[in-house]
Amino acid sequence: MVRHTIDVLVTLAKVNVTSAFQIEKDFPKIHVNQIPNEEVTKLLSNLAQEYGFSCHDVHLIKKLWHDFSQLTNPTIRKPAAWAAAVLYAFAQINGTSDIVPEELAESMGISLSSLKNNRNKLYDILQLQKFDPRFISEEGFVLSLFVL
Repeated sequence: MVRHTIDVLVTLAKVNVTSAFQIEKDFPKIHVNQIPNEEVTKLLSNLAQEYGFSCHDVHLIKKLWHDFSQLTNPTIRKPAAWAAAVLYAFAQINGTSDIVPEELAESMGISLSSLKNNRNKLYDILQLQKFDPRFISEEGFVLSLFVL
């Protein structure tokens, strides 16, 4: 199985797997250290586990929330709206199609517009992009070999 996987990767994958845009990108710098909203952080852990994300993915998801919280002080009326947006953004970054925004919003008891608005804020403030090297998962990395 492993030999077959390596054969497939060597045959089909590009040698230069990191796009020049990602290498040359100047990501936002964090200058202060603020404590992210704990309620959102707890929801993220539970939500990520419900969706079957790995422990490493949960760490990256929390890092995404932490980094966002360092660059801005978001108004949090509904922690579930932010937790859902972070999870949705992480899934999009890594090319995961398992998370349907309408279903996620409904399961979290939030509006689809709140989910998408918060997701857009995350993308804008952190300057996120597909297969962002700061938040790429193992699955996202392998997928990027074939997509980029």
